Amino acid sequence: MKILITAFEPFENINTNSSLEVLKNIKIKNDNLKKLILPVKLNTSFNILKDEINKYNPDIIILTGQASKRSKISIETKAKNKIAKKTGLPTTKQGLERKVGDAVISAITGKNKKRK
Repeated sequence: MKILITAFEPFENINTNSSLEVLKNIKIKNDNLKKLILPVKLNTSFNILKDEINKYNPDIIILTGQASKRSKISIETKAKNKIAKKTGLPTTKQGLERKVGDAVISAITGKNKKRK
C-alpha cells in the first residue's frame, strides 16, 4: 500500500508550519511512503499535488495543514474559501457534501465514526 502525505510550508507572518514540522519527523523506511511539501499558493499547490498523485499513484493520501487558532489536532470538516470570495475564482464541491454560504461542509464528520 502506497501512502502520500503532505504538509505546507510556512505562510503569512508565521515562521514555521506545524504540519511541516510533523512531516519532517516522519521516518521513511521504504518506498511505500512519500512526503510532499506544498507551497501556500492555491493553484500552484493543487497542480503540484495533482502531478505527484499521477506519478506516485498512492492508495492513501493524507493532507495535513496548520490551523493556527486550534490547540489540538482535528479533522477539518468545513472550510471557508476566502481566496475564492476575494478573487472570484471558481470553487468546487467535488468530494464534499454541500456548500452553505461561503463555507464548504465535508462529508467527513464526527457522526461518521464507527462506534464499538
